[in-house]
Amino acid sequence: MGKYTNMANRPLVSICIPVFNEEKDIERTITNVLSQTYENFEVVISDNASTDKTEAICKRIAQKDDRLKYFRSLKTSNQNENFNRAFKLSKGQFTLWMGGHDWLDPSYIEQCIAKFEENPEFVLVTTYKKHLDDKGVEYYKEYEGTMLDLNSPCKRFSRMLWFLTTTYLYIGPISSMMRRSVLEKSGLIESVLYADLILSLEMSLLGPWGHISKCLQFRKQSKFMSAKEAINRYGLKQSHQFTRIKMCFKVIRIVCKKDFLGFHEKVFCVIAVFKYYFIFQFKRVFRMFLRITKNKTIIRLGE
Repeated sequence: MGKYTNMANRPLVSICIPVFNEEKDIERTITNVLSQTYENFEVVISDNASTDKTEAICKRIAQKDDRLKYFRSLKTSNQNENFNRAFKLSKGQFTLWMGGHDWLDPSYIEQCIAKFEENPEFVLVTTYKKHLDDKGVEYYKEYEGTMLDLNSPCKRFSRMLWFLTTTYLYIGPISSMMRRSVLEKSGLIESVLYADLILSLEMSLLGPWGHISKCLQFRKQSKFMSAKEAINRYGLKQSHQFTRIKMCFKVIRIVCKKDFLGFHEKVFCVIAVFKYYFIFQFKRVFRMFLRITKNKTIIRLGE
């Protein structure tokens, strides 16, 4: 397809699926991915030592379709490490991380590769994504404003920070198709809270993003977790206190290490990070105020 061809018989696209105890949904996810209209891809499953039937399901399907590569860890690591392991086990020129309970439009890969062909500078391609909870309730929003196809790394970085102050429904960079050669230059997904946000911001510095204004991805949405709950569930080695400001300082260190950014560009990005933090905290306090006000109103009505 187009100018992209196999390199030393490596699959062009790698769909990386890190899993742990996904027996309920993994067969549907694999079957969905293997039905893509685009043919030149592999599916890499990194099993984080599941204790249910995930292994048996994956091996059964892998025996019938050699595009599926199944790898099992001997012991359970944290979730973020398993994401990185899946990527390192893959071979494609383009990579997509997806959950073992998610699924794709049949033309997803084909349309993303076409978008990469439009502009060789694109390092990542986003699409709209629909989220569904266990009850089948859908969460979906489209954004038609400025995306991250900008030439300036500072403007892209600032734009991504803006998205982080809005709804997660607008954009999901970590579950988007990425150019492997660029992703390898990043710090990947570190074993810290908000690692997905940190990598998203780093990728915004590394090149422009393409966007397809269609809903091509679907995600089974997990229930909300507090920072402490997420750290415990994913086995991350950090305190649950001051997690957002820690994230900001981590991002600032990444910015300062980028040699392709000039001094003034780095200053611009650092200021943008602090601006983001204050906007985030203001919105957080404002939401708390509205909740308290609402609760007081309910109490008065009940008197």
